[in-house]
Amino acid sequence: MLPSSEAIPNDSLSRLHSEAIDGEEEIRALLRRASEQRIPLESRLNSVLERQTARIEAVEERSLLLRTSNFDAEQPQQIFLNLALDGRLYFFSVRRLSNDEADDVLRVGMPEVVFYAERRDRPRRTPTGGPDDPSRVVLQVGEGAEVAAEVADFSADGLLLRVPAEHEPGLPDRLGVAFLDGAWSGQRRYAYVRHRRPAQEARGWVRIGLSTSSAPSGPTIPIERRDTILQGGRLITARRRLDALRNGARIAGSAVSRPV
Repeated sequence: MLPSSEAIPNDSLSRLHSEAIDGEEEIRALLRRASEQRIPLESRLNSVLERQTARIEAVEERSLLLRTSNFDAEQPQQIFLNLALDGRLYFFSVRRLSNDEADDVLRVGMPEVVFYAERRDRPRRTPTGGPDDPSRVVLQVGEGAEVAAEVADFSADGLLLRVPAEHEPGLPDRLGVAFLDGAWSGQRRYAYVRHRRPAQEARGWVRIGLSTSSAPSGPTIPIERRDTILQGGRLITARRRLDALRNGARIAGSAVSRPV
């Protein structure tokens, strides 16, 4: 655990992130929106190389109550978090206060500054009705269940979709996307939900922001920890047995060819 004396001050972080929000009410409003829209916050990898994530359960006067997932039991005094909201990436640090409420609940201090993270994504485009633009997709949510959605905008690795509000609660954070038209028609991608919010332009619909990729971003392969390194795996063991058989055959052949 890092002692508080080793915490990185906001002045140092501002050298890496030129734009920031430092108004207390603005920060509180931003975090309330993230809480209401159930947007996940991302942190570093844990001890078994899984991404630590959290959701804001409550925005209190001087602290945040986080519902955590994959968080290590021991956390440093300073915790760094990333937030994606309305197509923007934010970055901030918080001070750990306690995690006595429950194993998956963590109380942290209110951030003093929220930085705009640098983003180098490809430009997002709105479908114009052209033959190459995707306008309709199907969300595959597991066990054969599917939800139709409209494309509000898209990029090479992201989608903003409109989904009927009644279907939104049943959508998990990780799902599949099948394209029904455009240049990607017939293709399937893996997706992770970045944010959810009511669609102001269409009553009864919800806008869902997705990051997409051609490979799944699920749990990583667990790492087996050992005090000692094993002397070879199955392949090496098989090779040793084969070498032993060859040597035995060689010796037997030599014995047969000797004159009696």
